[in-house]
Amino acid sequence: MCAIIGFIGNHRFSRPRTEIIWDAITSNLHRGPDAWGVASVRRGRLFETKRPGRITVQRSAVLRAIDCSSAIALHMRWATRGRPENNKNNHPHNFWRGSLIHNGTITWADDLAEDNEIETATACDSEVLARLVGGGPQRSRIDRVSAALDLAQDYSEDNHQRHAAVAVWPDLIVVAKQGKPLAWLDLPEGRYFASVAPSREWNAGDRDWIF
Repeated sequence: MCAIIGFIGNHRFSRPRTEIIWDAITSNLHRGPDAWGVASVRRGRLFETKRPGRITVQRSAVLRAIDCSSAIALHMRWATRGRPENNKNNHPHNFWRGSLIHNGTITWADDLAEDNEIETATACDSEVLARLVGGGPQRSRIDRVSAALDLAQDYSEDNHQRHAAVAVWPDLIVVAKQGKPLAWLDLPEGRYFASVAPSREWNAGDRDWIF
């Protein structure tokens, strides 16, 4: 299940509005009660914060994680593989120079890792996706995200299973989905997105995005 929430500023000095991010968090609580994490870009540098436990009782830590950030990707986890008490299993999963958050279950993640000669350090299936994005053969980072999601679909049991992911580099944010809804809200400072829209002002996410 899980939830994805994020913000992409219109320029490097843009900042998200705290109340909008928190509204999105409270609207998505049912999707991710077990852990939370944030990948954020501040002054051209990438930072990661993640914690086990319910996000609403850690408000101050969340606000510190998104403070002064021109772009954020926040994940609220519904743990399927890998205990959330072990923080290594929680999102974001880092790779060379980047971070990834993911919504979806890769049923045969172990086979996907073996077939692509990937060594993993956690029990979370999403780590395999991060390794594919970080080390795929495609020259374009956007193509690597797209190819990784295609493989996630191929190694998922349910043909109707779809995946959404946000890959964050200091100079590039890629938001991509396969069928899963992502709502968005465009404001002067930038674009907000979330798995579940907190209000009717948000738009329905009826397309696959690559930013």
